[in-house]
Amino acid sequence: MSRNLKDFTRRKGFRSMDRLLSEEDGTARLMSDFQIARRAGEVIQSVVKPFRLVLDFSQGHTRYEDHTLVLLAQNAAQLNRLRQLVPRMLAALAVKGLPVTDIDIRIAPPAEPEPEPIPPAPPREHSIAASARLRARLEDFHDPELRATLARLADAIAPRPEERAGQLRSEFDEAGNDARRLLEALARLEDHLPEAPDPRLVPTEEDARLKPELTGVRDRLLSKLTRRVAFEDRLGRLRKRAGDELLAAESARFQLGFDVEGEAGLEPGLGSGTPEPSEEDIARLEHDYLALKARLFDLRSEVEALESALDASAH
Repeated sequence: MSRNLKDFTRRKGFRSMDRLLSEEDGTARLMSDFQIARRAGEVIQSVVKPFRLVLDFSQGHTRYEDHTLVLLAQNAAQLNRLRQLVPRMLAALAVKGLPVTDIDIRIAPPAEPEPEPIPPAPPREHSIAASARLRARLEDFHDPELRATLARLADAIAPRPEERAGQLRSEFDEAGNDARRLLEALARLEDHLPEAPDPRLVPTEEDARLKPELTGVRDRLLSKLTRRVAFEDRLGRLRKRAGDELLAAESARFQLGFDVEGEAGLEPGLGSGTPEPSEEDIARLEHDYLALKARLFDLRSEVEALESALDASAH
């Protein structure tokens, strides 16, 4: 070190790293213990490694306390094996001149698992139907506090005033899709109608009177024909109702206007000038939607019942 640098460090009170580490204070003692533990871990690792204990003391798991080397095992099996190796480890440490007179082996406390992050609560979905169903059930509860709580929940899940028109648009769109799906299901069921003879091939009453052996044939063919006609009538009525509900959904949707030009396949500009529905219109359409939703539910049940009846008829 140059004379100028020595003078500078002396005047400024700077101390070298060697001097810092050699000072007999708590920091120097801590650093010394740490260095001994690290060096001892490197030495005993050569003793432990052949026994495949899945421990690497050269990378840690050691402490030095008053001439005692503390080793941290992961489980009881490792602890027992390390205790058997204590004489060999002490001998290796003595050869290297390390001030270790004893080895204490302990089981390290298990690391606490990191708590799983709590997922954010999903945004609350607003629903006209859910809110209405909840309100309809309020009178079923006699506890006034519970009834008040459910009423607040109904308010919370109901669309906000500025969302009501947009929510209704979405709800009527989905109702229309439900009606279309029912029409598609009915079209598929048509292929599963029971077979029936051509009515012209059924013997007449006069034929059966003249030839009594045709009576049984006539009865069997008429039974098949009657069953087929009954299913056709039932399917036709359901198809008409599904078509009516689709028309009702599309009509209500048109009354609500369109948010974006070109929506629903309209030509640009068509529908964009439709005035926003009034509060009275929205209230009426909400009532219409709830009624439509209930009818579609009943209709879906009847379509499923028809499907079950056709399956039973086929067997």
